[in-house]
Amino acid sequence: MVNQSTEHTVKANTVVRIAHSIEEALALKVQFPNSSRFISGGTLIQLEREQGNELPEQLISLERISSLFGIEETEGYVLIGAATPLNQCASVELLQTVIPTVASKAVRNRATLGGNLMYMCGDTIPALIALGATVSIVEENGERTVSVTDFLSLRVNEPIVTQIHIPKEKIESFFYQKVGFRKSFSKSQLTVASMISIDKQRVQSNVRLVFSDGERTAIRLPTTERVLGGQKLTKSVIQKVSESLNEELARIKTATTYQRMVTKNLFISELINRMEGSLE
Repeated sequence: MVNQSTEHTVKANTVVRIAHSIEEALALKVQFPNSSRFISGGTLIQLEREQGNELPEQLISLERISSLFGIEETEGYVLIGAATPLNQCASVELLQTVIPTVASKAVRNRATLGGNLMYMCGDTIPALIALGATVSIVEENGERTVSVTDFLSLRVNEPIVTQIHIPKEKIESFFYQKVGFRKSFSKSQLTVASMISIDKQRVQSNVRLVFSDGERTAIRLPTTERVLGGQKLTKSVIQKVSESLNEELARIKTATTYQRMVTKNLFISELINRMEGSLE
């Protein structure tokens, strides 16, 4: 399989090897373990080059592997192939407020959802964590499915992301907001996302609140999630949430005062809107 792969030289010391199956891609990775990277849309590699990083000696292209493309629905999930361009992902209802905030339209035509995950601080990550998404990955020792949070912490060796699974949730339960201006590859100042399901004015227990400062991996706010989960949404509960956010965000040492303030205000504004909406 490996000797059938197509080779293209992109510069004097970098070779692009085009795999036609996942098995072939993995075999190429074994052949070049320390000098190769997987590539699909290529926008992550472009970003790293703009940041002054050298290209690896070998790039293993996944663009010809058809199983990595496409969007399908099951009874409970939306399944998105990892190499599906971001602009196509915008057809998924739960991502319609997310995808337009990522880079420029031209970049979204090439960038992939799997690549945005591999970036580790991509704009889609807070949304995917809030939505409870899981990721299917293939490594040399087999395939497995993990949560997005677990995926971000297990990257010892570079896996192939094959599919992202997004549970079908009510669109009104999902909130996403990015603050900052993006010109091509510049980062956001902060991103927040939440999944807050309300039934008969009571918040369900599966609350997910997510914060990202645009530079590091997105994180959940579990203390505040516990304060909010299971409660009837009232002004006094929102006040407790506000106090909890103050304390929990203060523990994130990498966040600036501005980021903490805006994050809290965005979450509280969303809760007030949800409270008022549940009373109508």
